[in-house]
Amino acid sequence: MGFYRNKWIMLKLKYYTWTKDSAEKDLNKRALLRAEIDARIAKLYGLSLEDYARRLTHFPLLDRRYEPLAGDKFIAEGTDEEKTARAFITRDFALHQYLLYLKAQGEDIAFIEDLESFYREKVPLDPVSEESRFRIGEMKDLEARVDTAIKNGAIAYVPS
Repeated sequence: MGFYRNKWIMLKLKYYTWTKDSAEKDLNKRALLRAEIDARIAKLYGLSLEDYARRLTHFPLLDRRYEPLAGDKFIAEGTDEEKTARAFITRDFALHQYLLYLKAQGEDIAFIEDLESFYREKVPLDPVSEESRFRIGEMKDLEARVDTAIKNGAIAYVPS
């Protein structure tokens, strides 16, 4: 213990004080920063893309204010029948950014061209099963879903 006590290395850290002026104001840039932070944390926790995808399905209060992509639905807790059209920009955006982050880290991961099949076969969480509280609509390609939602005005990570 004495050896380590004498071997402390003092680092000069520059601390930044958060102010309204220093904060990122653009909500899309803020969402990208948040997704990058979440991706780094997910990697530090050792989450696979599939693990991360499953965890992203547990945030039903996000994205309610945005127009959903055609056919996207959310099933309210405690019901099997009540389906509400719901946007999933945060889930899709965060998942896509994590995929890009893992690819940048050298992992050989294919882009997700069919999100429904990805959830069913890789996660595994079948979006049409009773276990799932979401339904993926007509658009299945993850990157296309993100691009379309953003073009429609949706912004990830904005609470409803």
